Amino acid sequence: MHKIGFEHSQSNAGIFIHKAKNGDIVIAMIYIDDSGFMGTNATLVKEKKKAFMDIWECHDLGKLKEFLGITIRRSGRKIILDQKVYLTKVLNRFCMTNAVIANMPLLHGYTPVAHTNNPDPTLQTQYQAIIGSLLYLMLGTRPDIAFTVIKLSQFSANSSK
Repeated sequence: MHKIGFEHSQSNAGIFIHKAKNGDIVIAMIYIDDSGFMGTNATLVKEKKKAFMDIWECHDLGKLKEFLGITIRRSGRKIILDQKVYLTKVLNRFCMTNAVIANMPLLHGYTPVAHTNNPDPTLQTQYQAIIGSLLYLMLGTRPDIAFTVIKLSQFSANSSK
């Protein structure tokens, strides 16, 4: 990436930034075999994307519509991110498609009680998978569930129904 004028972001291993002399910026997001380019100047973005594609074997799929399970939509000057497709898969995987929708991620005053019996390996694995799925949602598009997910993750070692 350095060869084509990008500097590595200090805060994220998969983010690279190109700053042109005129102030235009191109940001490249790279994760294994997924990549996305965006910036303040469409011509410069195309130029940097082409330089990237000349080095690494890949295909230009046009405007970014999905990245790592996050759907990307544009509405005027707004960019809207959601993980509805991912969440639907999670709900199906854990047989929760008929779950009651809650307005708040955790009831006010709810205090989980630690499970003191021997851990059930099957339940523990399922609970950890649910927590992992919720963590991905939380980090991607749902920071509002952070407190709840982290609170419930404290019971991953010995979960109960």
